Amino acid sequence: GSHLAVDIKVPMDTPVYAIANGIVEKASIQSSGFGHHIVIRHDNVPSLENPAVKTTYYSSYSHLDQVLVTEGSVVLKGQLIAKSGATGTASTPHIHFQIDNTKAPWHPYWPFTFQEAYDAGLNFNSAVDAGLGKEKALETTINSMLYVQKYLNGTTSTNDNSSNVAPAVSTTNNSTDLPPAVDTTAASSTSTENTAETDTNTADTNVVAEEHLSKPAVKFEITHPDIFTVGNAESILAKAIDEDGNVVKDYKPADYLFVKVIMGGASVPKTVAAKDFVNGTVSFDITPTSSTGLQIEVKDANSISGQSHLMKSVMFNDVDTNASYYDAVSFLKENGVITGYPDGSFRPEAVVSRVESLKFILSGINSELISAKKLPFPDTAAKEWYSDYVVTAYNRAIVGGYPDNTFKPANTVNRAEFLKMLLNAMEINVDKSVSRDVYSDVPRDAWFAPYVQYAKDKNLISHSGGSFKPNEGMTRSEVADLIYRVIVLKISGSQKYSSGLKVSGSEVSAYFS
Repeated sequence: GSHLAVDIKVPMDTPVYAIANGIVEKASIQSSGFGHHIVIRHDNVPSLENPAVKTTYYSSYSHLDQVLVTEGSVVLKGQLIAKSGATGTASTPHIHFQIDNTKAPWHPYWPFTFQEAYDAGLNFNSAVDAGLGKEKALETTINSMLYVQKYLNGTTSTNDNSSNVAPAVSTTNNSTDLPPAVDTTAASSTSTENTAETDTNTADTNVVAEEHLSKPAVKFEITHPDIFTVGNAESILAKAIDEDGNVVKDYKPADYLFVKVIMGGASVPKTVAAKDFVNGTVSFDITPTSSTGLQIEVKDANSISGQSHLMKSVMFNDVDTNASYYDAVSFLKENGVITGYPDGSFRPEAVVSRVESLKFILSGINSELISAKKLPFPDTAAKEWYSDYVVTAYNRAIVGGYPDNTFKPANTVNRAEFLKMLLNAMEINVDKSVSRDVYSDVPRDAWFAPYVQYAKDKNLISHSGGSFKPNEGMTRSEVADLIYRVIVLKISGSQKYSSGLKVSGSEVSAYFS
């Protein structure tokens, strides 16, 4: 499609290294999009096509957990610059590794806007899959992995930038893949001195290897996630292991490997074919069907077997039970207000667009949706997924659009907008008279002041010190927490929300019926 980088899936806080000498142009800490990310400008480096031609490239490393450099600082090839993470628009910990050329107008470059995606009748993911803006992506970027592979093994003389390229991410299972130090002269000398010693040990090493391969498998070692979400496929890895704990690379079952569930519920393949084994290892997918603890067993015809550890069900794979918004997300999921993403995530830190906020709100009030062939705003379209939500919200006077009659569906919904839409949808009578400034950034004559005053009096939404930040975007966790508080307050009939405020199951059922 039009995804113009390589996504490298790695555990949280994997070390990230600069691929070449350069200057840090950007060290951004943001919660959306690329998340925490770094851009380094590399001058006078070899081009991908021709090592003799020198050019400027911009390498970028996104979705980081920790940024360890500052803008304007000089970095060297192999220097530790960050730790990997899952910030921004990321469903799992990974590095978005990208190299832009000088044709890119900004860095990291992206080949389409949200508005262009909506205009094409696509959401973000489908726009990527469809290749929206692919021509621009090809013009402004190069293949980042091909580049570091091409110049990986050059010397690191500080007088020759053409060779100062190293891999971006640490690979702890193979020391030869680690980025070299800035000066490898001493390392090269040591390597030469040890050549004879290495050669004399070759025969012994081969003997040990043959002994490992000759030993039979005695069990299967099962590798799997510790947590799962019901309905989302999980990958299981089974390795044939000998008595010393080594993988038996020439192992294959006579016919099949048999798989069964010994605790919990899951859809599993009953058998795995011998041809699927590679170097004594095989992988297959299972799909949990129950929220109880899950454990599986694999066994071959010779009774070599192995059992997984107990896997624990979680509501979403990125929502911790200790999170401040856990009760809200749990409540809304149980009552069908939110469903999460296909990969089992909720993405609590992702910001919410104006149309997404309508889906949250209308689901939260269990509203029947209205369909229409024509929408009330010129920048919305009836063919889009959000059309019924926009028409319903408009007809219920939840939204009215902007003064120019547009709705701006892709814009991030801010705190003031969302609060007004939610309270209007809940048909809450808000006193429009405000006698004094609510917060330092909410003057009493602001259009949103009555709604903020109500939220403050009822303890519905968080604030920072003496400010409310009305123009700040709402994240999915913030939206969920606010909807939850309003629902609980309305059902209970209490004067003010508190964390100890409870409602019965029958009251909740009556509300959503």
